[in-house]
Formats: sequence, structure tokens, C-alpha cells
Amino acid sequence: MIAKTISDAVQNRGLVCRTGGEEITVFFPGVGAEQAAKVCEEVRIAVEEVSVDTRDNDGKPVTIKITISAGVSTNLGPDDRVARESVQDVVSCADRGLYAAKENGRNCVSIDKG
Repeated sequence: MIAKTISDAVQNRGLVCRTGGEEITVFFPGVGAEQAAKVCEEVRIAVEEVSVDTRDNDGKPVTIKITISAGVSTNLGPDDRVARESVQDVVSCADRGLYAAKENGRNCVSIDKG
């Protein structure tokens, strides 16, 4: 349900990949960090609007709200020249952005410019 919500929000603007148990990576080829962050904010809002109806341990109905935190990075430097050669470097920077988003209260998007 959440993966589909993310994929629907990204549309054809990026490539959505599951990269871990609860981690999803979206690649935006040829897109700068600011534009990628705008799409990630759209994704964050779309996920926030999802409700999951389930039952608690006692069998009582409950509704769960889901939120996401996102870290954004790019392979380009401030001068739009390639600053990071490897995908792993870009993903590591995005991961730092993710941790920053979590430290800032979660349910937000953070760009790592380092």
C-alpha cells in the first residue's frame, strides 16, 4: 500500500526502489536536489494521507497513520558540476539527510548538501 502510494506520487519523474526492510530509495536522473526535494515533499504528503485499518492485540479495530522522513542528495555540486562520482556516495549523503530529517522531528524532507 505504501510502496504504491510512493510510486504513484513519483509517477515517471523518478525510479522507485526498495533498498531495505523499511527503506525505499528514489533516483531522479538529471534532477537537482531542490527539485527532487519537491517531489519527495509530494510523496511525504501523499503517504501522510494514507490510513491503515487493522486490529490491535485484543482484536479491536484501530486506524494507523503513517508518515515518512526523507533525505535528499545529488551528484552535482553547487556549480552544477559532478561532485560525487559514485552512486554509493550520493546514497550516503541522502542517508545523512534522512538522519537529519529524523532529528528534526520526523515526517519531513531534508537535503544533505555536504
